Amino acid sequence: MKIFIIITTILFFNLSLAQNKKKELKGVTLIESYTTEDYVQPDSILFASGGDWEVEKYYEILFKKLKKEFKKSELVTEFIFESNDSIPVIVDSFEEIELNHISKNQEVVCVFAISSIDSNIDRINKKTGQTLFINQKRIMFYDLYMILIELKTNRTLMKRRFNVEANEIFYSNNKKLAKAIAQEIKK
Repeated sequence: MKIFIIITTILFFNLSLAQNKKKELKGVTLIESYTTEDYVQPDSILFASGGDWEVEKYYEILFKKLKKEFKKSELVTEFIFESNDSIPVIVDSFEEIELNHISKNQEVVCVFAISSIDSNIDRINKKTGQTLFINQKRIMFYDLYMILIELKTNRTLMKRRFNVEANEIFYSNNKKLAKAIAQEIKK
């Protein structure tokens, strides 16, 4: 009887772990998610964002990392950054993300926006109530909003909000964030 219970427990854990194929990535946490029931990975995606010149370098780095992530798949990727001071750099919700600057030539577009930029200098540990000084490096905490939209029907296919911890927001090598985004799109 004990052997039966042990074997059942092992099989249960193996099956439950096998179903969760998503890889947990240190420094990137999925906070909010929405996906349509009939979502299928598109054949091509235009990754787009906009804002002033201060965030342009950040998105260029992120787009390069995304290109590497999708290199082995059949998904065709294009990238555009609309340099425009009227596009908000920081947003607080999905509704604030502007889609006006995107051309309608693509079938599916993935739009990014940043929110809640914070650093470890001002962070307070919730357990101890003390200011966090993990190391001398400045660590940035921010939220990245991602919306995947089918342009012909103007239908939202996917929404994701990631909480990201990185060394410097604008020049960070967001390899883990690119992996998390690719993981969500490749479903």
